Amino acid sequence: MRLININKGNDEGPQLEDFTFRLSQDDHGGDVTFKEFNESKDKIKQAAAIEGRKKRKDKIKKLPLRTAAFVKLLQAIKLASDEGATHIWIDSCCINRDNSSELTEAINSMYQYYKQATKCLAYLDDFEAFSKLHNKKESLESYEFSKTIWFKRGWTLQELIAPKEVVFYNRKWKSFGKRSENAVAEAICKVTKIPKEVLNGEAQPYDCSVAQRMSWAANRNTTRGEDMSYSLFGLFDVNLTLMYGEGAQKAFLRLQEAIMSRTTDMSLSAWKSTDTEEEYRGALARSPKEFGHAGELVERRFLGHNPEFSMTNRGLKIMPLLSKRVDGTYFLPLNCAEIKGDSEQSLGIILSKKDEQLFRYNPGNLSFFDPANDVRLKESKTPI
Repeated sequence: MRLININKGNDEGPQLEDFTFRLSQDDHGGDVTFKEFNESKDKIKQAAAIEGRKKRKDKIKKLPLRTAAFVKLLQAIKLASDEGATHIWIDSCCINRDNSSELTEAINSMYQYYKQATKCLAYLDDFEAFSKLHNKKESLESYEFSKTIWFKRGWTLQELIAPKEVVFYNRKWKSFGKRSENAVAEAICKVTKIPKEVLNGEAQPYDCSVAQRMSWAANRNTTRGEDMSYSLFGLFDVNLTLMYGEGAQKAFLRLQEAIMSRTTDMSLSAWKSTDTEEEYRGALARSPKEFGHAGELVERRFLGHNPEFSMTNRGLKIMPLLSKRVDGTYFLPLNCAEIKGDSEQSLGIILSKKDEQLFRYNPGNLSFFDPANDVRLKESKTPI
C-alpha cells in the first residue's frame, strides 16, 4: 500500500511512500497515474509550491502536465494539508497497475483502505451548482449531484459506503455537503436506493441482504467488464484472485460462489433475468444488473434457518424446502421479502424439472409465497 506524503520537507515536495510493511479500477484516464507521478516529481513539486488554485493551474499548463488530472491531484493534496492530514491515498497514482501481485493485493484491500480512512474527498467534476447543500433557500429537488457520473462508476460505490465520512466537492472545489448530513443522504438514497441509515452510519452495509447490496451496483459501470465484480469484493467481504480476460460474466459467477462460502442468505437467488425470451436458467445471476429491482428486498427467515448451499460441477447443491404446485412446477422460498409500504411480501422462485435436474423456470420473474398452494413444503432431494 502506498500513500502520498504531503508533509515531506519543502526541498522534496509531495512523495509516494510505501506503507505495505506498516499495515496489518476502472480507467484512470482522468487521473494522474502511478507512472506519471513518478516521472513528474520535479514538476509536481514546482506546481505544489504555488499558492492559489488558478495560479497553480496556469503553472501546470506551462510545465506541461495533463491539466485536469494534475489540478485534481494537487487540489486534493492542498485540501488534505489544510485539514492537518499528513497522508492521502488516491487509487490511480498509489497503485502500480503494471505489477499484478500489487494490483491484486490493492483491489482486495481497497474497501479496508477506505474504511480506515479519516475522511474521503469526493470530487464531482461534472457538477457546478450551489456551494452548500443544506442552504435552506434551496429545495432538495434541485440537488442533482447524485445524478452525476461519480454515482454511475463501479469503483466509487465502495468510496461512497466504506469511509467514516465522505465530503463532496463540486467542479470548482467548493464543498457542498457530507454524506452523513440528512439532506445529502436523502438525495443519494433517492437515486441509488442505498438506505439512508447506511449512508448516515446508523446501519452497516452487512445489515442489508445480499440482493439489496447487489442492487446498489445494478446501475453502475466499469471500463473493464471484470472490474464490475472486482469492485464489489469489500462490500461482500470476499477475497479473490484477479483474472483479467475471464470476462464479466465469469467474474460475476466467481463472486457469487465466493459469497456462498460466507453466507446462506438465499436472496442471492432473488435476481430477475433481463432476457425476456428465456424460459430456463441456472441458479446464479449474470450481472449485478439482474438485481436492479432488489433495492427494498430484505432477508426474512419465516421458514427457519436457510439451508447450506454450494456450487458443484452439476450446478447448485442445496436441499431446500420445496412446494409442488398443481402445474408440476416447484416453489422454492428464498426467506426474503419485498417491502411494499407498511407490508412485506415473502418471495421465492419457480423451478421446473428437466433431465432429472431442477432449473429456474421463468427467470424474469420472482414468485410470491402463496399460503393456499405452498403450505406443503418438503425437503428437496434434487440439486438445482
